Amino acid sequence: MKKIITLCVVVAFFALSIVFINASATTNEENKETETANVTPISTNESFTNSDDAIDNEQTKSIPLKHKKINSKKDLYSKVLNSIDYYNEVSGEIKTNMLNKKDETIKYNVNMEESKAYQYVTGENFDEEVYVTDDNIFTFDNLSRTYTVDAAVSKSEENNEELGKLNPSDRIKYTTAGGEKIYEKDEASTAEGALIPIYYYRDDPTNIHYSSTVSLFPQEMAFGFLSNESLWNITQQTDLLGRKCTVVEGETDKDYGQKLNIQRFEMIIDDESGIILNFKGYDENENLTNYISTKQISFSCRGIKKLDINNYKEYNLNNQIDTGNSYEDNP
Repeated sequence: MKKIITLCVVVAFFALSIVFINASATTNEENKETETANVTPISTNESFTNSDDAIDNEQTKSIPLKHKKINSKKDLYSKVLNSIDYYNEVSGEIKTNMLNKKDETIKYNVNMEESKAYQYVTGENFDEEVYVTDDNIFTFDNLSRTYTVDAAVSKSEENNEELGKLNPSDRIKYTTAGGEKIYEKDEASTAEGALIPIYYYRDDPTNIHYSSTVSLFPQEMAFGFLSNESLWNITQQTDLLGRKCTVVEGETDKDYGQKLNIQRFEMIIDDESGIILNFKGYDENENLTNYISTKQISFSCRGIKKLDINNYKEYNLNNQIDTGNSYEDNP
């Protein structure tokens, strides 16, 4: 897979993509090459399984995991920011209102060693399934009966590995409204005009955006809530769902908090993986405004649900990836 380095320029600290709809952001891309998916046309004549409950249990490749003990705030921040380095397989269920400001349920199953995943999100006026298979991401909207196909990211070829080796502070730089120059943190005070943070994000090899953004690979939340270590503290250790966890409590940056309607927050982080298991955000009147609640989690893969295209043969294709292959709206 060709290399991509994604550069997100975020005004007033940053905006969580999709998760926080009211947060405004602009996105720039640095050194980005056009990526083409390796896709073959969908057809009911393909040799897909006919079982709706079929699972995919292929021989996995070994991808070494990193290990980091949490001895400081910096260690914890780094682990959340780079959580994909500390596990390869995970499955579970999350309840949250941080996708579309409504209560929704996310069920997920990920095997990054095989670049396979399944995600099912349901809620009021929302019903979406995502299958990651054959180097592609198939997203099915069960309400509009449409689907999209996008290129997947493989962990074995994860192209922003160097970003994961940096100190977290080195993944935040600054520019001004004109964007003529990028400043390092230690030279930002010399800039003329208001500074705009630039956040450097790694590609996401889970390939399931919703689960990833709120829990499995929460780079946005790490930058947003943990980058200013003076605003939060580690308050205790706890057990949750059989996992050893660290509890964090803190306040948000003023401008950032106003955008998200969060004045203070509580977060429970899995010690081994850096995954955010629970989150509560409160407004200035102590009303709960945002939450994440993990109901189930397992770090052993129980098999990934296989895509049976026959179940979606009446769906219309919403996008076209230029691969030289032709898709039909009604396969």
